[in-house]
Amino acid sequence: MKSEVIKFYEDREDVTLTTYVISDSPELLGGNKRPAIIICPGGAYLSCSDREGEAVALRFAAMGYHAFVLVIQLIWEGSLDFLIFKKNWKSMKKAYILHL
Repeated sequence: MKSEVIKFYEDREDVTLTTYVISDSPELLGGNKRPAIIICPGGAYLSCSDREGEAVALRFAAMGYHAFVLVIQLIWEGSLDFLIFKKNWKSMKKAYILHL
């Protein structure tokens, strides 16, 4: 399994995508692609729950999925407005495009 932490923005340490990519085996997959899932740990934009990140990713990996944990910007670090939600959707889109 390949696991790495990708920082999305140079000036932000907290907006990251952690990958849990399973090594492909022609013997197991027979040329088929694995499914993938992007996990966004919950916390109502006030926190990111550790229980909903790596543990969930590893469970999906055990079922044969490539898993990606996206940690997004929190409201505590800014104001409660539409711009934060828009930035988080941009981060989600970037995570999807990076691993097509």
